[in-house]
This record gives sequence, structure tokens and C-alpha cells, in this order.
Amino acid sequence: MGWRMKQYEKNFQQVFPGQSLDKYYTMAGMKAQFNKDLLRNVRFKNYDLVLDTPLSSYNLIVIRNVLIYFNFELQEKVLLSLSSALDSKGYLVLGAQESLNWSKKIDNYMAVNNQFKVYKKLRD
Repeated sequence: MGWRMKQYEKNFQQVFPGQSLDKYYTMAGMKAQFNKDLLRNVRFKNYDLVLDTPLSSYNLIVIRNVLIYFNFELQEKVLLSLSSALDSKGYLVLGAQESLNWSKKIDNYMAVNNQFKVYKKLRD
């Protein structure tokens, strides 16, 4: 296993104690290949957080180190849009310098891991 995968495994276990990342990939030489089964329900999308219409029905939204470039009002607008797009019990992952602590939607979330800014949506 490459050193990066070891670090990813360590990070994964900090968020999901007792679980292992290795069931999601196989090693091919020095490269990790994620199981194709994982990708059948994954959608990658380019999206303008400010101008595009709200998204809908996502289990996981990862938005890292983007909100820090927006003013407070725009951050709140984006977080409200993301919150409406995220399914109940879905996960929102923010960047290291970002937080939901000041958002109007904070009561709708539970911090799963404060260090890695992983939040679970509890309700709409």
C-alpha cells in the first residue's frame, strides 16, 4: 500500500472508527483503484454556487475551501441552497477554515467530526 493510501486510511478511521477503507479499493501496483460499484451512484457535477439553480437530492456534498472567499451574506445563501439540496441524514463536508456554527441552519446538523468539518443533516 502506498504512503498516501496509508494516510487516507488513517483519515478515514478518524471519521469512521473501527471501519476500514480497504473494502472500497484494490491496489494495482502503486495505484489504488476504487471499486466500480462505488461509482454507479456517484454524480460529479460542475456547479456555480452563486448563479445556478439549487441542487436536489444528494447524500453527500463536499465543498472544501470555497466559502472562505465569499462574504457572510453569500456564504449563508450558498449554505441554505446546499442544505435544501442535501437529503435528510446526508453529509456535508466543509473546508478546514469553514464552519456551520454561525449559519441559520446549524440546528439542522450534527457535527460528526469537528476536526475534518463533517456534518450530518438531522432534519430539513
